[in-house]
Amino acid sequence: RAAAAEYLEKFGLHYDRENEILITMGASEGIDLALRALVDPGDEVLVVEPCYVSYIPCVELCGGIPVSIPLKAENKFRLTKEELEEKITDKTKIVGITHVSNVLGTINNVKKIIKYAHKKGAVVVVDASQSIPHMKIDVQDLDADFLVFSGHKMLAPLGIGVLYGKRELYKIKRSGRIPLLEPKPGLEPGTYSLRMNCSTN
Repeated sequence: RAAAAEYLEKFGLHYDRENEILITMGASEGIDLALRALVDPGDEVLVVEPCYVSYIPCVELCGGIPVSIPLKAENKFRLTKEELEEKITDKTKIVGITHVSNVLGTINNVKKIIKYAHKKGAVVVVDASQSIPHMKIDVQDLDADFLVFSGHKMLAPLGIGVLYGKRELYKIKRSGRIPLLEPKPGLEPGTYSLRMNCSTN
């Protein structure tokens, strides 16, 4: 853990080593753990597209209500200020967003989105899988509540990832509401079954 922490800090992840990092089996599990800890039945969860595939199935399996924002070509696949203010409301409990999309070339201004979401009282989960290999990410500067990424995007072996969460929010983990998932015999590392991954059992 200490070696992993030292390596991660080289990429700008400044955090409390003992209380803010959870080593996972990948970004999918990180998203799953964060959402299962936060989403209660009926909660509105805003998902900014393009999103990692895990967000919406996990929200639905937790009984939440996913609301998506499709990014438009005329806006260069970027979230506009008007869309941001229209979609993130006082009803929004969580905002799920991908930092960078390799498919569309989108680089979302997550710092601005996080700031506005916090103003509305929402928690933000950032998928940084496609940004962390290419740019320095300071979670404290972004003020991210949760941030996930997969190791293999950073040339690590398959089947490993990181879930960062603010220390005060990780009190949820200590309460036992986030059960860690163990690898099942016969399954390959990497992104595994969403149905298994997002189980609420």
